[in-house]
Amino acid sequence: MTLLLSIAANVMAGWGIWHFGISEKINNARLRPVLPQPDKVVVTYLKRGNQEVTFTERDARLIYELYEKLPTGPEYQAACHDPGFILRFEAKEKIYHSISVCYDCGNYTIEGEDDFVGFDAKSTFAKFLLDTVMVKSPSSPGEPEK
Repeated sequence: MTLLLSIAANVMAGWGIWHFGISEKINNARLRPVLPQPDKVVVTYLKRGNQEVTFTERDARLIYELYEKLPTGPEYQAACHDPGFILRFEAKEKIYHSISVCYDCGNYTIEGEDDFVGFDAKSTFAKFLLDTVMVKSPSSPGEPEK
């Protein structure tokens, strides 16, 4: 099925308003559970000294929507799984879902499950998800602030 996602998002202070249209083929086979809309998403940057950044309200919903639309399937899987970050979806102070994401191999794992889920890391949704999460990425230890 073809899905047209058109979002007007106020993405992080200082970045202004982005309006974009994305058209992507979505794999109908859903391996992700149905979740409540998060009121916050906590991102742990594993390659940045495990520093955490919290996204709230509109930004949290944007990350959730992009994650929900990732094209998935075994054809996208590889085997390295060296995740760059963890996404923790929360609503009303409860963690509903936590995943570790590796863009090198196109896999993510769901906390509490043993299986990898392959996703198309080159898809428009995946690229925009990565860009959105990395906007607030902290510096690595020893790396100058941006």
